[in-house]
Amino acid sequence: PPPPPPPTTTTTTTVTATTSSASTPTVLLGGFYGYPFTTIQSADDGLTWNAIITVPTCTWTSLCMTANGQNQTGICNYLLYMSSDYGATWTARNNSQSLFWFAVSLSSSGEYMTGIAGRTSDSQSVWLYTSSNYGETWARVSALAFWSYVFVSSSGKYQAAVIAGSSGALYTSYDYGMTWNMSTSAPTSAWTSVSISTNGQYLTAVTNVRGLYTSSNYGATWNISTSVPTSISWSSVWVSSSGLYQTAVGSNGAMYMSSDNGSSWNMSSVSTASSTTWRSIRMSSSGQYQIAVSYSGLQISSNYGVTWKSVPLPNFTWQTACVSSSGQYMTVGGMVMYASLDNGNTWIPRSPLFSFPLRLL
Repeated sequence: PPPPPPPTTTTTTTVTATTSSASTPTVLLGGFYGYPFTTIQSADDGLTWNAIITVPTCTWTSLCMTANGQNQTGICNYLLYMSSDYGATWTARNNSQSLFWFAVSLSSSGEYMTGIAGRTSDSQSVWLYTSSNYGETWARVSALAFWSYVFVSSSGKYQAAVIAGSSGALYTSYDYGMTWNMSTSAPTSAWTSVSISTNGQYLTAVTNVRGLYTSSNYGATWNISTSVPTSISWSSVWVSSSGLYQTAVGSNGAMYMSSDNGSSWNMSSVSTASSTTWRSIRMSSSGQYQIAVSYSGLQISSNYGVTWKSVPLPNFTWQTACVSSSGQYMTVGGMVMYASLDNGNTWIPRSPLFSFPLRLL
């Protein structure tokens, strides 16, 4: 018989290659220049190199993380992804149900999760799904509706979700998302976001047409805030664990803050009368560290929103963010993903900008 073929081998070569062109990235084993979380390998003695992508290249629209920042969950191109290593690598989950995912939130431990998903990419025909085993299995717990946002408290026991559109409504759950009740004291409106304190007492919700509403009695009654303009199209709101610190953002650069459990609101120093539309706001458990996200940039505060500074990252159509309980870990997503491991002082890329083979010259 003929001799067996020689064994297939893969040669790994440590290479640093540079060119005189400033626009050409430096090639390094273990990552593109500036993109260290993309491993590149060669199977032809270093002649060509290909990326091994550990973070998907897609548009991130929803992100959340556990209190310690280790476990993170996100939605990218309607797929649900999870990470257990502080966002370094991600794995698609629960695709067997062929669901299109739109939003997700989780408890501090990650045990309890609630998400919004549907059978198609039509966001106006979706359900609420809950998980009580760290996202391993999911159960549908609502009727079909235009669910637009969901929030899970730190304990997971208290949750809230809102329906957008002209017939929008606000729902709350006090049993880990198993049953949901519509708040009859909240008006019918196009709700866009809601947030809850850890003990469930303080809730704040916003709409894109009818203002900002607060509750200090576990959602039993709701009151419109008279200290913010009703003309603002609100997009996001966040409440600290105690409920003391709250921040809401919206159109025309609007950012308003409360330091008295939502009783009164003041315009933030970063709020500007511009065309900027904030996409989301997130904060640490205490409210000390906050990050505001817009398509064109990011702003961060380390003193409860008193002062803000711009995050020096390129414009990647940013849409979402998440922050750990201490504020040490932050992840932002848009066309790419970046992360900070030091309270927002420095940022590292999690996903590559390049997905084509590189050739050494």
